[in-house]
Formats: sequence, structure tokens, C-alpha cells
Amino acid sequence: MSGELDGRVAIVTGAAGGMGGAITQAYLAAGCRVVATDLKPHQLPEAGGALSCLAHDASSESDWRSAVAEAVGRFGRIDILVNNAAYFEPAPFIDTSADDMDAHYRVNQRGVLIGMQSVLPAM
Repeated sequence: MSGELDGRVAIVTGAAGGMGGAITQAYLAAGCRVVATDLKPHQLPEAGGALSCLAHDASSESDWRSAVAEAVGRFGRIDILVNNAAYFEPAPFIDTSADDMDAHYRVNQRGVLIGMQSVLPAM
């Protein structure tokens, strides 16, 4: 995949997880510069060169502003957004708490909306 996306800039959320980590590595291998974000920044790969890593709560407007500022400030633009961050707490419906539902909504729905609204003006 080397070179297919040379110079493109991607933000990948949930980048410390399996899918997000794989997406991040694939974009780097394809020539992208990547801002990888996650709630668990200590689990992100080591930053450097074409990779920037940030602590990021996908449901936070201020964290989205920081991610956009990092991408534009460090790499000059944003071409790709991978809204991969997700919250999932497996439990039977009867055992699902209101707090779990709130967290699910904040990350999986509100976070996607805020992410797109934050990134689109820089694209």
C-alpha cells in the first residue's frame, strides 16, 4: 500500500484498539500522516514523524478542537476522518444501566456528530 495516500492527513479516533490501531498502521503504510486519538493515550503507538498521538474523548467538543488544531498545526490540513471511537458495554437489556446508555449515546452518536462538525471546516 505504500504511497497510495502520500501526504494525506487522517484523524483516527479509537486508535488504541484493535480496529483503530490497524487503520492507523494501514494509513501510515499508505503514506498518510495520522493524528491517532484515544481515551487511553498510553496504549497508542509511539508518536513521531508521520504520527501524532493525543488523549481524546470523542464526546468532548474541546477535545475535538484540540485534535483538529493538532492535525492542521502539525500537518497543514485534514483529508480523512475515521470516527472509530466507540462505547460498548455488553449486558442483557434488563441489566443495562442508564449511565451505560448515556455513555453509549455520548460516544457513539454525539461524538460522531461533533467529530464531523469539527473536522469538516478544515477539509
